[in-house]
Amino acid sequence: MIVNVLTSRTHASWEHLLEEMSVAQIRAILIKSCLVGSVLIANTPLEVNADEPASTTSTTRSRPPYDESSQRARALAERELSDAELGAALASHLEELFGHWYGTAWGLGAPQTRTPGEGKINCGMFVGRTLVDAGFVIDHVKLQRQPAELIIKTLTTKDRIKRWRNKSTEAFIQGVQEMGPGLYIIGLDFHVGYLLVREDLEVRFIHASYVTHTVVDEPAASAVPIETSKYRVVGKLFSEELLSSFRTREEIEVKGRW
Repeated sequence: MIVNVLTSRTHASWEHLLEEMSVAQIRAILIKSCLVGSVLIANTPLEVNADEPASTTSTTRSRPPYDESSQRARALAERELSDAELGAALASHLEELFGHWYGTAWGLGAPQTRTPGEGKINCGMFVGRTLVDAGFVIDHVKLQRQPAELIIKTLTTKDRIKRWRNKSTEAFIQGVQEMGPGLYIIGLDFHVGYLLVREDLEVRFIHASYVTHTVVDEPAASAVPIETSKYRVVGKLFSEELLSSFRTREEIEVKGRW
């Protein structure tokens, strides 16, 4: 019945109703609706780790304008770089793009923003939008409708994917560190985002968060969505196939039927 109420409402009243619901109620809606990809479970703000606050504010004064950052990332396709060099450069440029989005409001429903700091964006759209702005050719609107598992399978190869079920957060973080430094897509029970493993093996979670209601960069080990998820799947970006698509501007086929 709740699903019928939601689907019959305008976007404005739909979002107002979400604000009145508990996380558990929204989980139930998503399970019954099979909306388990980028349509997040959201609502009540939860407590953020007080020891290390998440980065939620954009510091655009210290970085180039967003369009310039995007153009510089796209220009990498024209450079003669090895796969390792191109992957590292794309990870660096994507991290620069992420910085513009910090503090942008998280939200469900249309419209979804194309511009950092304006409007709202959900978790799947954040992943797709930033990849497109970095120069990948992909139907990011279709991508964000898919379950996180299919988003990951769209963007990497099976040998670069690892899954954890009912494992502790500590075991999960250790497993990700063993996969090595790099940029990853992470899928959770009802959420998707990026994991960034730095050279010192620090693991950061970059996502449009239903906890803070903003795009955020936070320590993965204490991120509520990771801690509370029973299923975690991680795919390492910049496989040979993905880099080839980037270089040739070939459209990446989205896996999934939604």
